[in-house]
Amino acid sequence: MAEQQRDHGTYRQFGVIANTFDGYDGSAIVRMGNTKVMCLVKGPKRCEITDYDHDCPGHVIVSVFGLSDKNEKEIIRRSVRTAILSNVFTPKMYRCKVLIEVRVMYDDGNLLAATLNAANIAMTNTDIEMFDMVVGTGLALRDDQRVQVDPSKADLKESCGQLTVGVMPSVMRAATCEMKGYTTLRKVLYAIDKCSRDALGIYVPVRESIVHGLLEKSGGKVSLTNGVDE
Repeated sequence: MAEQQRDHGTYRQFGVIANTFDGYDGSAIVRMGNTKVMCLVKGPKRCEITDYDHDCPGHVIVSVFGLSDKNEKEIIRRSVRTAILSNVFTPKMYRCKVLIEVRVMYDDGNLLAATLNAANIAMTNTDIEMFDMVVGTGLALRDDQRVQVDPSKADLKESCGQLTVGVMPSVMRAATCEMKGYTTLRKVLYAIDKCSRDALGIYVPVRESIVHGLLEKSGGKVSLTNGVDE
């Protein structure tokens, strides 16, 4: 699929389809450019434990389909799990488990960021209580001073590294961060800061899809206080 020319600071087209699959407690499809990811969530469910298992803080079990690279699968599993546990109200996870299926429909770069967004949107449709959300952003690092936001695979071929950050917009803190390739420490710190600021732009369509999903699910209105859904 051909991609239109864009400058280094322009994101590709962002699209969301949320909560459309029967048989799951939450679901979302996120498209960033040509990259498309589906996330399906079941849970929370009670863990099957014995009377002797008193310490069960909860489990987030992530399965990844559509990727052949085992290392990439492990990075996605780890990052999604970390991001979810960062914004879930932990006591609600006690003796519970959440099953998350990540299905990569098409990978044209910035896959991890798209996956983090899909997982976050899908989780909001479950009954588990969350005190924040995670927005995924990514950029490609180059040998010169330029960076390319929301990189495609073509952009990554011209780059020396790639950074993906999952940001909690309400506190402007990173929940997860993955770096591939090589660059200087100064550029990494700059890239993390830029990803955190760029997350505010991605937050708008992500938040709109979440509010729309809540409206459909509740059949009523969602009140907003200081930009926070109640």
